[in-house]
Amino acid sequence: MKERFQPIPKRRLSDAVVEQLKALLVGHELKPGDKLPPERQLCALFQVGRPSVREAIRTLSVMGFLDVRPGDGVYVKDPDADLYLAGFQESFRFLLDMRTKTLFEVAELRTIIETQTGSLAANIAGKEDIKLLEEKIENLRRHLDNPQLYLEEDLEFHRTIARLTGNTVIYRVIDFLTELIRESLDTSLEAHDIASIFHPDHEKIFSAIKSKSAEGAARAIREHLLHSQEFLTAKAKGEKEKTDAQRAQPVR
Repeated sequence: MKERFQPIPKRRLSDAVVEQLKALLVGHELKPGDKLPPERQLCALFQVGRPSVREAIRTLSVMGFLDVRPGDGVYVKDPDADLYLAGFQESFRFLLDMRTKTLFEVAELRTIIETQTGSLAANIAGKEDIKLLEEKIENLRRHLDNPQLYLEEDLEFHRTIARLTGNTVIYRVIDFLTELIRESLDTSLEAHDIASIFHPDHEKIFSAIKSKSAEGAARAIREHLLHSQEFLTAKAKGEKEKTDAQRAQPVR
């Protein structure tokens, strides 16, 4: 057991530089587009050597805070929502691997967010938006006999509804939540007819948004995602029964 643990190294000076620069960014003392002082000046300000400053800048660059332009300098970047959500998504993937319950928590969160998203989309969708959504529902209809392709179009249908809201954060959150659900369904596509379970729901959602019924869209999406949760529950139960049966078999 002892060899699994390693001594904690002393705090590096570059970590302290990172913390100070992040505090300046969060406090808006350094804003997107601002150019950092030259390396020599940063060393004097922080009273550390060049290796520490260079390591700190490299760390903040990887994190998406800084843009290093060779021959020009180091600039503060605009916040990139995709970059931060990617880390968030990776954390959820880890949780999904570790505990089945997280999958149902993700599905529950998706229901809360998408219900309101459908209502918002129904209120503000214009003719071009409805035309785009109609194209997505036609794509679903074309793949009723192909679970894999249907699922891909299913996710695109939900992304499109989120896109209609015009809210980038809503779109990104729904995109990453639906992707987590998709990954959990991949292994069950051969055993279940995804289209027969979900397509009637999609038609109801489309009809409600097309008729600009915010209440109807919210209700249709809520019912659809509850069906999705029931599907996930049945899938998890089947996998548990399969595992239990395998464990019960005598070892030869």
